[in-house]
Amino acid sequence: MFMEDIVLFYEPQLDVEQKLSSVDFHNISVRLHFHRAIELVCVHSGKVRVRNGQRAYEAGQGQIIFVPSYFAHFMESIEDNFCTNFIIPYNLYKCFEIEKIPLYYSLLSDPQRNGEIFEAIKLAKKNLADANPPLAEGFAKVVLGLIVERYEPEEADKNDNDFIIRLIEYIDRNFTEEITLDIVAKEFGYSKYYFSKLFNRSFGCGLNYYVNQVRCNFIENEKLKGGHKMGDLILKAGFGEPSNYYKFLKKLKLSHI
Repeated sequence: MFMEDIVLFYEPQLDVEQKLSSVDFHNISVRLHFHRAIELVCVHSGKVRVRNGQRAYEAGQGQIIFVPSYFAHFMESIEDNFCTNFIIPYNLYKCFEIEKIPLYYSLLSDPQRNGEIFEAIKLAKKNLADANPPLAEGFAKVVLGLIVERYEPEEADKNDNDFIIRLIEYIDRNFTEEITLDIVAKEFGYSKYYFSKLFNRSFGCGLNYYVNQVRCNFIENEKLKGGHKMGDLILKAGFGEPSNYYKFLKKLKLSHI
């Protein structure tokens, strides 16, 4: 388990949005956190110190830091550096999970092997602004496919954040049904009040807010497929009444102002 004096953060927004993203960083520095999305950090220059799961190491020019799903990690600069952070959400890599292709790596250390991977990430970044869902999925598959082709998977570390992982997966399975503090607290064997405190501390928001974000994401994904009436999608997502959905959308917009 992690030491008690180390604060571990879960970043739910990366997982809720489920969008391929790529951002450049000069002198990268991130606190200890985890998420369901896979994170790749391409080091173009300089050096970065990394803790990835139970492993600690340094990454330099031409190398790629691979952060598997749910692995706690932090990064700090030890030399002036320039990096590209590439995020692959679960909906874009779940096909590998279905086919039982392991995606457990830490440092992709060979700059020569990484050449095509760098180029694929660069091409994806260039096209992300206009990328439709099938194109985004294609970029994700190409990048991960190149990694699987060039590197042998490593043995997976034991996750230290089992409670949050089970909770995320429980919500994924049940968000279309009624989900309340009473129901989920009982499911996980906690009192309602203690569970509420635990959830807010871990997720940075209340249970209802997080579940409704997941429902909104489901609606957006289904809309892209076409052939659905909006009213039907709102009910299918678990909002109960269309008014509940539109009230929550208004709350989301206000929270981003």
